[in-house]
Amino acid sequence: MVSLYEASYYGFEGESIIEEAWKFTTEHLKNLESRDLESNLALEVKHALTLPLHWRTPRLEARWFIDVYERREVVNSILLEFAKLDFNIVQGFYQEELKQVSRWWKQNELGEKLEFARDRLVVAFLWTMGTAFEPRSGSWRIINTKINALITVVDDIYDVYGTVEELELFTDVVDRWDIKAMKEPPNYMKLCFLKIFNLVNEMAYDILKEQGLDVVSNLKNSWVVLLQAYLLEAKWFHSGYKPTMEEYMINAEKSIAGPMMVENAYLSAANPISEMELEYLESIPDILHCISRIARLQNDLGTSSNELKRGDISKSIQCLMNETGASEEVASQHIKDLMRQLWKKTNAYRAADSILSETSFQLMFNLVRSSHCVYLYGDGHAAQDVTMNLALPLLLEPIPL
Repeated sequence: MVSLYEASYYGFEGESIIEEAWKFTTEHLKNLESRDLESNLALEVKHALTLPLHWRTPRLEARWFIDVYERREVVNSILLEFAKLDFNIVQGFYQEELKQVSRWWKQNELGEKLEFARDRLVVAFLWTMGTAFEPRSGSWRIINTKINALITVVDDIYDVYGTVEELELFTDVVDRWDIKAMKEPPNYMKLCFLKIFNLVNEMAYDILKEQGLDVVSNLKNSWVVLLQAYLLEAKWFHSGYKPTMEEYMINAEKSIAGPMMVENAYLSAANPISEMELEYLESIPDILHCISRIARLQNDLGTSSNELKRGDISKSIQCLMNETGASEEVASQHIKDLMRQLWKKTNAYRAADSILSETSFQLMFNLVRSSHCVYLYGDGHAAQDVTMNLALPLLLEPIPL
């Protein structure tokens, strides 16, 4: 029954039989949760109901499954030993990569100079590890961890610190991509702009050197799209405007940084880069709309109350409550149902013929899986205790042999 339940999450929109399978298995597994099952089976049932396998990050799931498998009555001891050794060896790679980006973060001093901003380097690394966990992706994880760390700082500038006038100026400076324009913004924004400018040029230089392709404008434009979405949210907040659910989602699928992170991830992973595929990603195809919306909805479920306290705009739950008069509980359940429907659409796009490469599909799927992981038990991006519960088994604690 657990296997049928897990399989139902691979269904497409409009498949009535697989939907009935989901309803049937969900109902009966929830009934089983309260019964005195054999401990290992009860653990697997609870794990599946919390989040299906299809929505989980591969590396974190591997760590969990090694422990579960070891408790089974029939175990392949050689396979288990190899799995533990592999996990510990790869964990060593992650630790070295995290040391490298930690040195970079300390040297640029953004965390110290911009005291209002969240220092979230470890969770930035967790995002990239969830998106591409293979040992060969080490250089990719390092550059994309830097991007994620900068996104967090910029998000805080727009959410909690900058005035609307300053934010308009900063967005314009990034759009113009002109060092001479740096005289206009305040110093804290100059620091941030220079880090973005240098990181984009560093990435573009490596790609030009290795592949002969100039992607400076592509990388810059991905930041501009993100900043414009942040700016609109800031204007909504400062004016007291309450967007409709659809207004919110149209902008939120950009402010969650899905399109920006996917494009940057593709450019730093693909070799060779397909200009046709890059152009397709920049058009924000339907699959990218879907995965960005899923990430935003999961983010809202985990962070809504925290971000409202920090001075952020209403999230999807509040928009739905304002629009329909629903209670928070009903609105939250609607958001969960909406995520499942979006996943069905995403599954269908994945199965259809597409211009997108396997690299792009994996990056997109694992990115949205990372959002489920980080925000499953609250605001894993902002709350240090949630982050450390994820980081300890993946980064710091080897599996005993």
